[in-house]
Amino acid sequence: MRNDKAQMMVLEAIFFAITVVIALILLFQMSPTSIQSGPQSSNELKLLGDNALDTIYAETQHIKSNVGEGYITNNPSSKLVVCVITNNYAELTESLNNILSNTVIYNFYVSNGTKTVFWCTSTGDTDEPLTMLDPVALSHHPISIDPIHLDGFTSDIYDPEDLGKDKSDIFDDFLSGEEPYLGATYEMILEMSYIWIS
Repeated sequence: MRNDKAQMMVLEAIFFAITVVIALILLFQMSPTSIQSGPQSSNELKLLGDNALDTIYAETQHIKSNVGEGYITNNPSSKLVVCVITNNYAELTESLNNILSNTVIYNFYVSNGTKTVFWCTSTGDTDEPLTMLDPVALSHHPISIDPIHLDGFTSDIYDPEDLGKDKSDIFDDFLSGEEPYLGATYEMILEMSYIWIS
């Protein structure tokens, strides 16, 4: 009889331990996880940015069709390059926003390797860069712009019809002044981070 009671107590202890373990497993599975918009990896974010810059660079819809063929051959036709040449901040921002997730914020910069100039943000602001949140990723895309295309372009060549000014902001930032940049290679830099949801 004493052995029966001891066996029952052991079985009750085992049953109780199994019940506690199952309860803990269920509690763990039902607990909420932290929410973040987008993947956590800055490598993934960099790949998104690289893809966006490559895609916009590959587009060639800005040159007007009524321009002579020789002029089209000699002038930049990449959407990324033409947006920078013609100060078309709105078109560049719209294109990037259409490719990148709406959970990504970014600052866009132009650099000649020595000097880096802020260009615009994902909100279209051209005055001040956005504050980035960790993780931050940088995407780079080199482009070539002959200095002749930065001074005195007209709306006869590039869309939109009203460009607002006849010189590129790149000309003002890099080619004017006491020590003008004599090269033709620039780097487009996209600084990105995710918007966090609390």
